[in-house]
Amino acid sequence: MNDPSLPVQVGVMAALNVAGVQALVGTRIWDRVPTGEAGATYPYASLGPSQIVPDLNPCGDQIELYQQIDWWSRAVGSVEAKSIGAAVCAALAENITVAGFRVVTQTIERVDYRRQPDGLTTMGSLSLYLSLVPTS
Repeated sequence: MNDPSLPVQVGVMAALNVAGVQALVGTRIWDRVPTGEAGATYPYASLGPSQIVPDLNPCGDQIELYQQIDWWSRAVGSVEAKSIGAAVCAALAENITVAGFRVVTQTIERVDYRRQPDGLTTMGSLSLYLSLVPTS
């Protein structure tokens, strides 16, 4: 099985680095959120966990991948978090480019919003489903 996780990460990051998302989070879109003194400034977006499920049927090597995308806001209320969510959904509405793979299906499976235990932070989360076929 070809592992599409890195090319999917590159494609998702490219899709998120568009004007609509950057207008809300700037360039604070990470695959690993900085910690310590250089910690994250709110709001920001980050890649969450991903899961790869091979579908080794006799018709071909189709691969299913689930990628979580998260965003974080400390603005009072949920307007900022939901605005970021709408921009992320719009950025992922079109098929992303995944080097070495053809995107057969790309679907946003769910979007969630949760207030964090600190009482200050709202987290938004999206699950992106991709069905991929290697091109080589």
